[in-house]
Amino acid sequence: MSEKSVEVHKSGDTWVVTIMINLVSQYFSAVKFDLKSCLEQLDKDPDWKEITVDMTQSDMVDSSGIGILVSLYKRYVKRKKKFRMIHCNQVVCETLELCNLFQTFHVNQEAEPDSGETKTTFFVAKYVDDSWFFYPQVNLNIYNISTMRKELVEIFKEKQNANVSWTELVFNLENIETVDSAAIGVLLGVFRRTKGAGKQFKIIGCSQAIYGLLEAIGVNQLFSVEMRP
Repeated sequence: MSEKSVEVHKSGDTWVVTIMINLVSQYFSAVKFDLKSCLEQLDKDPDWKEITVDMTQSDMVDSSGIGILVSLYKRYVKRKKKFRMIHCNQVVCETLELCNLFQTFHVNQEAEPDSGETKTTFFVAKYVDDSWFFYPQVNLNIYNISTMRKELVEIFKEKQNANVSWTELVFNLENIETVDSAAIGVLLGVFRRTKGAGKQFKIIGCSQAIYGLLEAIGVNQLFSVEMRP
């Protein structure tokens, strides 16, 4: 496998472990290898309280995958860290329930398609007055660009196919302080997809630094860019 099967990033006092493939025996060795490398970051960091396993990209778990999750749970619970799983689909939830792990792992199921709000590792997406608002929850940079791109593609597909009328896609950057050139490339990709769908696109809530960068690149010539009040 050329791409990593596991990615990690820190958000506040929580380490998020994103599983990028199905947790099944076929990928057992790859997941174990990538997870070992990722967990070195956690072990070197003394200042965190919770580990969250994000299953957005993983649709299935078998006995070998359960073994990986149990090992991860035991590794950090004994160190007094909280453990939970998020964005688990029905199949994964049922498997965990059969193994009596649903409550142990503090599982949160993925949001229903018609809930009006979608939460992923990096984003919260909300529908308000004919517009979809995307709220990045972590700084957008080259280190998380792979997961960011995948999440954006999935959210965009969901919103494009949603049974609601919308005219505009708005990125609200009020919760972040930095954006690098790699992340801007991804945002431009979303802009092109939005424009191709006949919708409007804009970015609001920019810090002075982010606004200055976007202006220097000339992004504000393509679509509206607004600073924070």
